[in-house]
Parts: sequence; C-alpha cells; structure tokens
Amino acid sequence: MSAEEATDVLRQQAEALEAMADAVKAFPRRWARMELSTSQRKTLMLSIKARRKRAEDGGQPA
Repeated sequence: MSAEEATDVLRQQAEALEAMADAVKAFPRRWARMELSTSQRKTLMLSIKARRKRAEDGGQPA
C-alpha cells in the first residue's frame, strides 16, 4: 500500500467517524422533537421491543 493509498483510507475513515459522531449528537434532539411524554416514550419503546421479538420469533411484524 502506498502512502497515498494509506492517506486516502485514513481520510475516508475520519469522514465516516465524523458522520457517526454527528448522528449521535443529533439523536437526542430528534428524540426531543417527537415531544412525547415519558409514559408515551415507555409505551413506544415497549412496542418496538415487542415487534422485534415477534420478528425474531418468526411472527409477522406489526
């Protein structure tokens, strides 16, 4: 691998890490924008978990 190829690979990895960091930073803001009360969030999370479990058990996803 040449130095130029190594530089390109490192640049791509750095860009990917920056994109992941931006996504993680944006997540709490997106969640807050949903404007769900705590009980609604709990219900939503339980619903998502139940759907995942049904899908893993071979059931039909909701």
